[in-house]
Amino acid sequence: MVIIPKTDQKILALIRENPEIIIQEIADLIGLSKIGIGSAKGGYWEIIENLLS
Repeated sequence: MVIIPKTDQKILALIRENPEIIIQEIADLIGLSKIGIGSAKGGYWEIIENLLS
């Protein structure tokens, strides 16, 4: 079983709701800096569910 921290769970929920969400929006919604979330290299978010189960 994988234990996912609460902040990571919030980030994953936001990405599931809007796969095109940008880092700044995530940061604003959960109260973190962009650096606290990840790199701003562009691209897209992809959640692979079976790895999280």
